[in-house]
Amino acid sequence: MSKPLENITKEYPKRGPLGQFRFEKSLSFSCFRCGTSKTSKLITIYNNDWSKKLCNGCYGGLLFIYEVKAGETEIDEKAERLVEVLIKLVDDSKLRTQSEKIKLKSNKTIHLSPKSLRFFATAEYVAETLNKEANLDWSPAIIGLCKAFELELTEQFIDPLKEFCRGINFNTYDLKDKDFGKIASYCSGKPMKSPELGVVNHFLMTAINSKERLETSDFLQLGFKGYLNKLPNHNWIIDKSGLIKGIQTLTANFRNKAAHTDELNEEDYQKCKELVFGDNGIIWDLILSTHKN
Repeated sequence: MSKPLENITKEYPKRGPLGQFRFEKSLSFSCFRCGTSKTSKLITIYNNDWSKKLCNGCYGGLLFIYEVKAGETEIDEKAERLVEVLIKLVDDSKLRTQSEKIKLKSNKTIHLSPKSLRFFATAEYVAETLNKEANLDWSPAIIGLCKAFELELTEQFIDPLKEFCRGINFNTYDLKDKDFGKIASYCSGKPMKSPELGVVNHFLMTAINSKERLETSDFLQLGFKGYLNKLPNHNWIIDKSGLIKGIQTLTANFRNKAAHTDELNEEDYQKCKELVFGDNGIIWDLILSTHKN
């Protein structure tokens, strides 16, 4: 579709693939992303294609995504800010419908925590909307899959470990350890948010690879090792090709790219979904490994 003939009074600097124009007169159009009918003097087009007009709501959401990805903050913070965007994209009624679809497709999902299922459903709903346009960035949907796994990791492994550590007296060395101090602090009951994927992975690598630290740390010896001994299927957790590899693949190939300047596509989303929720997905290995029988 060609550019409208009406007089443009101002053209704003492009922000990523987003170009915004102010017209002398109000124009009626349908937002190609959400399908809402709008009338406005201010119109945003996507990727220089005048058939793809955006309403101000969709423009604001996409602009925020590009600003977050291009920012200088840490990857973990970027991922959390993109999660905030994702949550706002889907209302509760649509989430309930999408959750039911997921449950009908696989009876495995009954083992997911409500929070993980919510993010899986959110990612799937957003993915369905993205299917309508080949050039849109799939990063928010991919972030949703990564967040679902992170939440399940906390629910199935980190929080039970914290509960197991209630009777342990944490010493200063454990709480300030550069490699697992954040996990130790969380498990000691200090008021703080649950650890991100990268923090958990660094903790696991240290606990598994450092025999000296395992022998000298009360947290690792009495807490981590003691908790694992209560889990009959814990081998996947401590296997270098198990949980550690799963987190590394998820963060390096998907989460970190989604939170950075890379524009990810449907193929990336499907690969991430297969890694986490496929028949041999890491989330099922996690649930099986932490199940006490």
